[in-house]
Amino acid sequence: MRAVFLLVSLATLVSACGIDANPTVERATADGYEVLTVESWNIDGLRDGARTRALVVLTLGDGRELQFELVLDYDPAPVLTQGSWSSGGAGGTVQAEAVRFVGGQGDGPSVGGQYLLLENGEPRFRVVLPLSRIATPVPEI
Repeated sequence: MRAVFLLVSLATLVSACGIDANPTVERATADGYEVLTVESWNIDGLRDGARTRALVVLTLGDGRELQFELVLDYDPAPVLTQGSWSSGGAGGTVQAEAVRFVGGQGDGPSVGGQYLLLENGEPRFRVVLPLSRIATPVPEI
């Protein structure tokens, strides 16, 4: 009985923290947003002092690749100071709706949040990135 209580408590805690296994990608349409399938994804980057650079590569269900770069600075909270994205021949800037960041002092930092990918100032995609540890350092993005 005690073990069942602990498992239920842990499941409730995990769901309450909003921990997702995969990012959510939505494409802007005339009527709102359309959810796209994410087949695979990866996040690489590097923390250098008060700055973290991250490169997120998403492979969508139709085989298309969507990638975006983030530069986060800390003063003292993390702030997106630079971002760009590309997919095929399209691309633009990234705007943060919510930034999530943890650590980076001993292990690699973890980056997540909700981001709008803009093309010519208009939303093209909305990406919700779960808090994810940057495992592979990339010195220059």
